[in-house]
Amino acid sequence: MNSKDQSNAKGSTGGRRPPKPPPVPRELKSSGHPPLPEAGPPKWMIGIVSVAAGFAALICVVVVVLAISIMKTSEVPPVQIAQDDGFDPPAPSDPSDPSDPSDPSDPSDPSDPSDPSDLSDLSDLSDLSDPSDPSDLSDLSDPSDPSDPSDLSDLSDPPDRPDPLPPVDPFLDIRDRQNRLRLPPLMVTEGLGAFARQRLNSATVELARLHVQDSQACELNLFGKEFEPWGGRRHTIVMADQDDVRRWEVISEAATAIGTQQSTKVATFTLKDGVLRFNWNTKQPPLRLAFCLLDITVDGRTETCTFETDVRTVPTFASWEEAAGRIALFDADGLDLRPNDDLEVQLKLYDANGTGLADQTVRLTRDDPSTTIQIAVPSFAPDGPDLEADMELSVTYEEAADSITQVWLSSRLAVEAPVLNRNGRRSKTPWSHEEWSRGSLELELTAQAINRHRNEHVRRVDDHLKKLTTLVSRSSSFRDLPRWVKEQPERRAAALEYAELQAKSPQLPMESRESRSARRPLNEEDEQSSSEPQDSSSEFQDRLARLAVQHPQASAIFRRYRLDQTENYEIARTHDLFADFVREVDLWAKTMNRFLAYWHEAGRLDYRLYLNVDDREIDLLVTEGFRGEP
Repeated sequence: MNSKDQSNAKGSTGGRRPPKPPPVPRELKSSGHPPLPEAGPPKWMIGIVSVAAGFAALICVVVVVLAISIMKTSEVPPVQIAQDDGFDPPAPSDPSDPSDPSDPSDPSDPSDPSDPSDLSDLSDLSDLSDPSDPSDLSDLSDPSDPSDPSDLSDLSDPPDRPDPLPPVDPFLDIRDRQNRLRLPPLMVTEGLGAFARQRLNSATVELARLHVQDSQACELNLFGKEFEPWGGRRHTIVMADQDDVRRWEVISEAATAIGTQQSTKVATFTLKDGVLRFNWNTKQPPLRLAFCLLDITVDGRTETCTFETDVRTVPTFASWEEAAGRIALFDADGLDLRPNDDLEVQLKLYDANGTGLADQTVRLTRDDPSTTIQIAVPSFAPDGPDLEADMELSVTYEEAADSITQVWLSSRLAVEAPVLNRNGRRSKTPWSHEEWSRGSLELELTAQAINRHRNEHVRRVDDHLKKLTTLVSRSSSFRDLPRWVKEQPERRAAALEYAELQAKSPQLPMESRESRSARRPLNEEDEQSSSEPQDSSSEFQDRLARLAVQHPQASAIFRRYRLDQTENYEIARTHDLFADFVREVDLWAKTMNRFLAYWHEAGRLDYRLYLNVDDREIDLLVTEGFRGEP
């Protein structure tokens, strides 16, 4: 077939692909005939895959474009708005306007526009401003008067501009601390090496925060009584800035025996990033820095601060029996006290059981080192006496090498003990050789002293009672003394009171005036009372009536023992004086022994040791249960 026939054949199919040949029968495949090629995927599947790939490529392009746009936006520098310098370019000249002086074709204009040195026409450029220029804000000054460009009062404080923040107080943190800065404690470093001691007591602590932009604007100054020269030693605070850190060093200098000055670095203050820090530089500083005052100055403003340290705390004192009257308040370990220190002790005595035994607070100073506190002794018996005990307290100081090494508190508990005093002989009464009167003496309250006093005075009075009984039986007509002794003490006392009233009464309903005149007073006090003017009859009648109501048997006992007779009355009164004293001293001894045991069990002493420095009290030591107000 020639080429023409081939073209005719192609044209007869209309340019379409020839039809697919029929499948090869299975039997032909099994034969040795070669297999035909397999058909490809369908057209619809190819189209779906193509569309999906196109959409994915489009999405990738969009993501890349957005990322590039965001990156370019973040890198664009801020737009700077050009400021109006007051000069706008002149408008282009109009050649057709004969009145335009800038016309270069005008021969009458002597100026040369091409001459840059001629600036005579720039003296007045107010007419060159373009009102259409948006950078010209002169017309915004006053909408009512656009011709006044000088009034800019409305633009001084735009309504949408926020108020400026007030400056931060540099001493805000210091005021929150109430101007008290806590110093680190000086650790006890006994037994440690030099390196260990230095490391232990040189740790840096934060004192306060100062709101300052520049640490160079801060100044520190130490002052006060403690900072003043003393004992040949003086103290200074010097700046020692290092590595852009503000530093102050506290130096103590003392003269040596050879005339030189020995310097000791006491401590260091540092200020960095607005934090004021502190560290010790010595184990036992010669300067008691806690007693000093610190001035902090920032930008001309000054705040005065005090220092605080850990206060030593000890248990409440309760070992009265073991202390034997001498209490060690503190030892000098870690506390540097000097003889010229204004040292005070605040004491508080109280009852641990809350019975109100004692609850008093006193202060002892170097000028007034002793005091006495009165303690009400509780009555342990229904008929017990109202007694008081005196707690005598005094403070003493042990000094050595210009320092106080110990403070002692001496205590002494004292009471009034009953005694019976012998006044002397009487010559008017042959059967009575001695006269007695009640009294008291001060006695230190100890178990031994209480029992010794009771035994001595009871034995003494018993001896005199025996002598009196023997003497009366030999030379007196008062034969009823043995029966009188057996009467109840209350009835005997009532009969004797009745006899005394009868002796002083102007009217004697139960005895004659002769017998009353024969009665003699027992002692000088009775003699003085007998010489005094007699009370009115009505008063004595009232007293006799009350006595008759309280003790109806008084008058009968008075008559039974014939107490209207002076001899009988004085013998009965002397005997009752001895017998009553024995009962009194017995009851006193029992009460004091119980009170002393109770005080050893429930008595408590709290105290506070402090210094007065620069009109402030600095605590050195307090007890755990101290409840007094400083």
